[in-house]
Amino acid sequence: MELERRRKEKEEQENRERQRRKEREEREYRERERDYVYYEKERERRRKAWEDEQMEKVRQRKMLVLADDEDTKSTRRKIMSREERRRRALEREEDERELARERHEEEARRREHERRMEEERQRAIEEEERRKRELEAQERERQERLELERQQEQERREATQSAAVKRQAEELFSAQVLFKGDNSLKTRQPLSTPGFQAEVAEEIHPALKKRKLVTLDGKPFVTVKEQPKLSPEALKALISNIPTDKSALYEYTIDWEIVDKHNMVETNMKPWITAKITEFLGEEEPTLVNYICKKLSEHAPPEETEKQLNLVLEDDAVDFMIKMWRRLIYHVLVA
Repeated sequence: MELERRRKEKEEQENRERQRRKEREEREYRERERDYVYYEKERERRRKAWEDEQMEKVRQRKMLVLADDEDTKSTRRKIMSREERRRRALEREEDERELARERHEEEARRREHERRMEEERQRAIEEEERRKRELEAQERERQERLELERQQEQERREATQSAAVKRQAEELFSAQVLFKGDNSLKTRQPLSTPGFQAEVAEEIHPALKKRKLVTLDGKPFVTVKEQPKLSPEALKALISNIPTDKSALYEYTIDWEIVDKHNMVETNMKPWITAKITEFLGEEEPTLVNYICKKLSEHAPPEETEKQLNLVLEDDAVDFMIKMWRRLIYHVLVA
């Protein structure tokens, strides 16, 4: 419970950190967007001012031309003297140089802005990749921790079962000694010997000691539930007849009466489904196992079950369905 609480606190802290990082990135993005809008407005204002200035210069030149047309030749010669023409030529050259300089500065600012935006995009991509790597590392660490906890739990369970079996064996041996007397000590083996442990295990679990029943005339006794076991060659031939292709496998006709009669969903399929789901997801999912068993009990088509499992198992859904369907067909055939 302490590990689970610490893990939840760590996940909540990571979620808060990701939320703060996201808000900080959004705030920086809005500031950059505001700066860019201001920059565009300033550039538009300068362009309009420059156009107004050029139009004013054009208007003045037109006025001069009109004045030249109205004046006499002598007046025009006085206005358009050599110095005046030189001055106007210099002004035109200066205007052209100023225009070229402004264009060059505008192009440099545009390139600098594009470079900064590209650097920001690269940093964002690198940050996203780094976060993904961190999440993957955390997920691997969580899986390893869960696996270690499962192993420890399994070891504790096995140790508890072993202690219980040993305690029951000692109690059974003590009861037999008290009942039979001291003569039984000669026939019973010591507690620490493997023979005694096997003998007590058979007494506690009678299923472990398989005894063949015989009739009064000495013939083997066969019960109704007993069925002849297939030979390894027959089992191989039976399994080879089960389709492996997905389409052929799904089209195979299953005798659902046999499945319901022998309760195969609960007895044969559910333990296998539980183990496979744990193998795929890394942890037990009783809800998902019950859902799959319910679909089998309802005789649902495999295509429908596969479509629903794609949401959870993704790429492993097809492999899981093929194995499960072949196993169900096998149990139906050997029933």
